[in-house]
Amino acid sequence: MTRIREFEFSLVRIEEAEKYKIKMEEYREELERIHLERLNKLRVREKETIDKCNERLRFIETANHDHRQKILKDFEMLKMREDDLDKTRMLFEEVFFHIFSLLIMVFLIKRVQNWKKPSWSIWKRNIKGKFRNWMI
Repeated sequence: MTRIREFEFSLVRIEEAEKYKIKMEEYREELERIHLERLNKLRVREKETIDKCNERLRFIETANHDHRQKILKDFEMLKMREDDLDKTRMLFEEVFFHIFSLLIMVFLIKRVQNWKKPSWSIWKRNIKGKFRNWMI
């Protein structure tokens, strides 16, 4: 009888162990399924985040490129203005030099025109006076 009892106890223990083993297996499978769902959700979120970051990076790179192009365009405009100013300055200096030369010529011509020429009688008198001393 004790043997039968021990045998029945061991059967009950084996049945209980198997029942708990099945429950543990179901619980493990449930946890594994939950873990895979969470992992998939995290992968999807990670992919969305990476996509957003890449999109933002493309936007920033485009903005930087546009800004660099604008700076280059402004630099070229300034260079062209500087070249125009140099040409204008050189032209102004050249024109100023010609105008100044003309003014000097006009001044000299006016001076020569206003210069009083001695009349012929004054020349004659001066020449006679100089030659008188030589005449005997």
